Amino acid sequence: MNAIDWVVLAVVGIFALQGFRKGLLREVAGLLGVVVAFILSVRLLSDVSALISYYLGISPQLAVVVSGFVIFFVVLGLFIFLARLLRKILDWALLGWVDRVGGSLFGLLKGTLIVSILALLISLIPLGSELEKAFNDSVLFHPVRAVAPAVFNGLMKVAPRAGDFYGEMEQSLRSRGGEISSTALQWLNTLRQRQESPPGEPPSQKLQRDGNS
Repeated sequence: MNAIDWVVLAVVGIFALQGFRKGLLREVAGLLGVVVAFILSVRLLSDVSALISYYLGISPQLAVVVSGFVIFFVVLGLFIFLARLLRKILDWALLGWVDRVGGSLFGLLKGTLIVSILALLISLIPLGSELEKAFNDSVLFHPVRAVAPAVFNGLMKVAPRAGDFYGEMEQSLRSRGGEISSTALQWLNTLRQRQESPPGEPPSQKLQRDGNS
């Protein structure tokens, strides 16, 4: 385990402790907010990135990353506000230790999902060789990064004609075309290759391995 693994454990542990303190009711609302924010981040990525690039005058690559953060945290903030309001309304319902233990489990799940989403966004950013090696050597980074796409694919099974995570991302980015979509699609293909490659294996080596199989 390296420093990245300890950061992952620390973040997930903090969310678990917060869940124990807040209780189950608030954590359920918070977890729902993370899931909805993640789905909307995927579905609205292309439109919002185009607006951000146009009005702020930033590069298409940066606009894709910024839009993902903006959509996710704005939607999550709305759910957090509603969760606090719900907690005040339901403050009379004291569930005792069951509420706290349930809250810690939900906090653990929510923290893992948030770290997974952040790991996906980090994977879109070109990193230096030292950072790239640190992420490849991490024990937890690759398994945690796979959580968010797995959750998304599971949720999309209830939606008719829904594709998998990378398919939905590609469809969203292709819907607008243009410079932003072409750049983002290139990044998405790189991320897909990284996800399918064993830890530490470059995407180019994965493509060569697939070609030989």
